[in-house]
Amino acid sequence: MNAADTPSRCAHSAAPGPALDPKRTLRAHHLFTMLVGTIIGVGWIIALGSWIGTAGPVGAMLAFFGGAAVMTLIGLCFAELMTMFPDSGGTIAYAYEAFGPLMAFAAGWLLLISYIATNAYFMITLPWLLDAFSPDIGGPALYSIFGVEVRAGHAAIGVAMAVLLAYINHRGAAMAARLQDLLVGFKMLMAAALVAGGIWGGTSVNLSPMFASADFSGAMAGIGIVLVTTPFWFAGFDVLPQALRERAPGLQLRHIGTIIILATCTAFIFYAAIILAATMLVPRGELLSFALTTYTAFKAGFGSGILAQLVLLAGLFGIATAWNAFIFSSARLLQVLSEGHLIPPLFAPRHVQFRTPTRAIALVTALGIGLGLLGRNAVDPLIAAASITLVLVFVIVCLGLIRLRATRPDHPRPYRVPGGLALPAGAVLLSVALVVLAGIEPFSNPARLPVEWILVLGWTVLGGGVWWFTRHVRGRVTEAARRDLLTQA
Repeated sequence: MNAADTPSRCAHSAAPGPALDPKRTLRAHHLFTMLVGTIIGVGWIIALGSWIGTAGPVGAMLAFFGGAAVMTLIGLCFAELMTMFPDSGGTIAYAYEAFGPLMAFAAGWLLLISYIATNAYFMITLPWLLDAFSPDIGGPALYSIFGVEVRAGHAAIGVAMAVLLAYINHRGAAMAARLQDLLVGFKMLMAAALVAGGIWGGTSVNLSPMFASADFSGAMAGIGIVLVTTPFWFAGFDVLPQALRERAPGLQLRHIGTIIILATCTAFIFYAAIILAATMLVPRGELLSFALTTYTAFKAGFGSGILAQLVLLAGLFGIATAWNAFIFSSARLLQVLSEGHLIPPLFAPRHVQFRTPTRAIALVTALGIGLGLLGRNAVDPLIAAASITLVLVFVIVCLGLIRLRATRPDHPRPYRVPGGLALPAGAVLLSVALVVLAGIEPFSNPARLPVEWILVLGWTVLGGGVWWFTRHVRGRVTEAARRDLLTQA
């Protein structure tokens, strides 16, 4: 049936949504593990030294506590919207219901590049960790970019993993969810063992100084710098709208807020425990001299390379779980843009057997590989670009919730953010502040090319061209039919 032939249905109607597909398999624990697996990737190995060096161990933990609080608040705004439109296209549908097609496209387009940049980040960091196992895997240099060589072995490993995860997601949500449960479980067990060993074998003397600066203003500045980066390290709940479309019959939507709170708290405890354990194991000066701070801290502290391999193994599982979740969500995001005729409907079809958006999976994988081939010096710009676009989406979504509270006060909400409009308004203000801070940080070093802004602005210009080109496609469906496609996708 063509989209134009789809019967219109008002999204605010009290009529029940479509019956759930019996092939939908994701349960509450799947959503939890997907969220935790997305949040806890590999940053705790790659960036730990930067966190401790900038803010000190206690300062870094305070920054992550503040980040967890802010991201929980934003996540609960998502939770209310998820339960309002549980079978929708997620962020795109929320923006559409609040503001119309242009903002829906903008939110989806910005979120898409954030996901793709994150996929590229995982492609780069995977061989980075494997280098610690065997420094010879790099092989011959292919080319040099941003002052670093991209080697054949590293590129081959990253591309192979991207293709493998794309294949797993092509096979269906159930297979991807089982992989997620398994890897998250192993990762958390290994991390618990490492933390227990680090605290038991370490000394509290190494925690001093607790902050990077002895004076209050310097300490607060260090905490603020780390706090600005936390949206990237805590980002993950925004993948749930896509996963929720695959929920099993019987899942209680009112529990979505609880899942987000539990997952964010779990991630905060994980980050804080790793910061504490690694710092206690090794004196500060020695700790900050390491390239892979977490790995070498546990290696030196335990006096055992074999035990320290658990850090790398947990990091590899972290990459796999987060990368798997982002491929899952980015493909379904692209599919929803096509289904809603906000871009050409080329990526809307699903595979006949597995009911997965194969074309969308292929495109987001290819784009992630393209950015991933920029090499290790592209990691910081990719993180910054993903953060800037992600937080802009947070602003749109939180403003949308406030607008929908006014325009759809009677729409069913199995979960509702408590406190009236105070908490959503606070989420908007905090999101705007994060956008400003994330936006100006790349210009703090005038000697560095602001690659993140080149990527963000280039993607925005491309989006403008796609929006103009798609004007005829958008006209093929009425707005009532588009609302039906987006909110009951």
